[in-house]
Amino acid sequence: MSARNLAHAFGPFAGFRARTAWRHPEWWALALSAAAWSIVVGDAFISSTTPHGTHVADTVAIGALTRAWLLMIFAMMMPLSIMSIRATAERSLWRRRNRAIAGWLLGYTAACLIPGLALSITVIALLGAARSSAEFIAVSIAAAVIWHLTTPRARALMMCHRTQPLAPDGWRADFDCLRYGWTSGVSCSLACGGLMFASWLPGHGPIGVAAMAIAAAIGVVERYR
Repeated sequence: MSARNLAHAFGPFAGFRARTAWRHPEWWALALSAAAWSIVVGDAFISSTTPHGTHVADTVAIGALTRAWLLMIFAMMMPLSIMSIRATAERSLWRRRNRAIAGWLLGYTAACLIPGLALSITVIALLGAARSSAEFIAVSIAAAVIWHLTTPRARALMMCHRTQPLAPDGWRADFDCLRYGWTSGVSCSLACGGLMFASWLPGHGPIGVAAMAIAAAIGVVERYR
């Protein structure tokens, strides 16, 4: 049912919601981003008020690392992916728009999560607690800045804007959405992975939240300028 038919059937409020969903199908991905930011800020508040608390990022536990990276991906990367999510919805049938977006998000999240976990586990195994030292964090930030100035990184950023054809229905449509999200996630990992890794190093305290906010702001300005 179209937005206009919904407006006639259920009144102006339902019509407003339908028009909003039609024009901004990415709304619930941004809602997930807002929820992730609220959890990140809450973790930082708990960390700052608990002197002997343990940072989520200060443990090798796969569950804790996965939680930390998922929060960063949804908080920092969803606002950068509005156009890709919208393209996925616009190339899909109305009745399966949300399913298409969910498939895109699954592929995108997997493409960002896997290298993030692999790099984090490697750094923890090699450096242990030294990864949280000011020197290593400074080196990581410098490496991310240098990477941002290179030509391969610029090409990866351009790849983030590419679209792909999507089948209209059936298993092929699900596969195409998943593949589109995966390729977008790979490109975004190459373009923004350095800043995300530098944001992970301080843990989930106030410094880590500040690093995430700065990195996210840089990403938004760069993506939409």
